[in-house]
Amino acid sequence: MKRHCLFVVYALVYVLSFSGCPTEPEGSPVEELGSLDSYITVVPGNPRYFSLADGQEVSNPRSNDWDIALDYNRLIYTNSGDTEADLGSGGLGGVWCTGQTDFEAVNSAESADFSAAFAVDTKQYTNPAAEMGVPTLSRLNVITYIGYGSGNGESPETALTDYQYDQQQFYIADLSDMPPTYNLTKLVYIIKHGNGTDHSKVQITNMQSITSTSGNKRIYVVNYKKL
Repeated sequence: MKRHCLFVVYALVYVLSFSGCPTEPEGSPVEELGSLDSYITVVPGNPRYFSLADGQEVSNPRSNDWDIALDYNRLIYTNSGDTEADLGSGGLGGVWCTGQTDFEAVNSAESADFSAAFAVDTKQYTNPAAEMGVPTLSRLNVITYIGYGSGNGESPETALTDYQYDQQQFYIADLSDMPPTYNLTKLVYIIKHGNGTDHSKVQITNMQSITSTSGNKRIYVVNYKKL
């Protein structure tokens, strides 16, 4: 029987505010994967890679065994495109946005268009207004690409700038206060597995960042089910 799972990911980052996200129970295991309410710690520069077939972490990102990866910088990768090329994983994955927010209403991958723009991970230089720093080369897809007003992203001098925050991707940023608030759209995505054959539906249902004396943590809650 297909399992209906969710997992939680922590990562270092500055404080952001989200409501309703669960907190980690004291003494809970942080490396138990593939079960409900799993807690996974992610450190900067070290994304965690997962198989959506069973919810298990994949230790070798240079393989097509993984389907989705999460890092601390609000970037969610698939085993496809420039991510596959950088890792040499041989991944044949991708992602399509269904436009739905009702997780249970998505039951098939038949209508998914993996030839659309940003259906595979694509390198672009970005310099978003909500961030501090210099243009950064990122691998974007339709989960994390929320639209830009100018630039073509091909070089630091032509970096994509001025987020179009009304774009319907996994979050919309509210810049009325600083630091920004990132409100989740709870859109459902169909992710093609790294093997190029299987598919899962995925929904980021919550995200929160926490600071503590031991370091900052980002929490993602991801709902997923193999189709």
